[in-house]
Amino acid sequence: MFDSGWSDSTKAVSMGRNQQIIKSVNTPVSFASTYLKGESSVYGRHDNSTWRAFEEVIGELEGGHAVSFSSGQAATSAVFSLLDSASRLFLVNDSYNGTRLLAESLQSRGVLKLKLLTPEVSSDPMLLLADAPATADKDHRKDLYWLETPSNPMLRIYPLDKWASFKETARAVLVVDNTFASPVLQNPLKTGADLVVHSATKVISGHSDVIMGVVVARDERLADELREIRTLSGSIPGPMEAFLALRGTRTLFLRFERQQENAEALADLLTRRLGADKVFYPGLANNGGYQLARSQMRGSGYLISFDFGDSALAERFCDSLKLMTYATSLGGVETLVERRSRHRGEDATPPGLVRISAGIEAIEDLLCDLDQALAAVGR
Repeated sequence: MFDSGWSDSTKAVSMGRNQQIIKSVNTPVSFASTYLKGESSVYGRHDNSTWRAFEEVIGELEGGHAVSFSSGQAATSAVFSLLDSASRLFLVNDSYNGTRLLAESLQSRGVLKLKLLTPEVSSDPMLLLADAPATADKDHRKDLYWLETPSNPMLRIYPLDKWASFKETARAVLVVDNTFASPVLQNPLKTGADLVVHSATKVISGHSDVIMGVVVARDERLADELREIRTLSGSIPGPMEAFLALRGTRTLFLRFERQQENAEALADLLTRRLGADKVFYPGLANNGGYQLARSQMRGSGYLISFDFGDSALAERFCDSLKLMTYATSLGGVETLVERRSRHRGEDATPPGLVRISAGIEAIEDLLCDLDQALAAVGR
């Protein structure tokens, strides 16, 4: 049974459970490489009931048609596969480095043309009208604009409504990487985006034990294209990964609420110790994207970035932590701390920048750990 009036948090718990077919409360894991003749599924690379259960939930939460992949990067690669050598990809230059590196690699092999956009242009996409083709066939759009908001790792907020208006004028495809915000905070398809991409590895799964991605399309034809790309490329998720991602989704709204509460408290302490201009969090009134975040997001999220202004100081801070874990990634139940500038493709990231992904630990323990680590570096 399904009621369209359910809240999103109820959908996250209740969707993807076809009891008339499977009889059990939880969706079983379907381990199958092939199927009997006459069944709707033929081969395991084409379809899997555990994927479909996960896709049903995420598609409903985002308001579109979901297609799952073996990783967030595989999902991104599938979207880029919609383009051809005549296509242009416009990408905000402070997006996730994996996205940029993949786009640059494809450009170097002549697969597509890449143009990196500054944060200033990304805040006012109408400045790009000069680059838009004078005429374009709406059924064969060649240009793709890739937006990430909040951005990684600077947490800049970009206007979804302006981008939706612009892409109609430019007759282009608008893709929003919604990994940081998740369906809890915003639904870009409902604002006018064509595709939403998630690294389901992060907060959707939420336990740092899954590698998986998902794309959600507003138009079912685009979703069908992506399914074909998935089948032909073999970039399918494992059934166990799909099950774990689905199980993580059940608690997404509960986890997110606690993570966001913790992030707000950590951001407050950081602001008092480092100064408001050194802390980047959408929920801080001094943040440049504060008003925009309030208008297009349903909260401020669980990620905070802050700048020590010195790489050695930032490294000492991270090494001084006792509870928070110094490791890459984000969105898990444990609080993770990371210096993005350590990674390839992060030349534009300030060397002293640290990013915190708040977990669900007791806030008094997190504050105590943050306090002692700041004191250890004289802050």
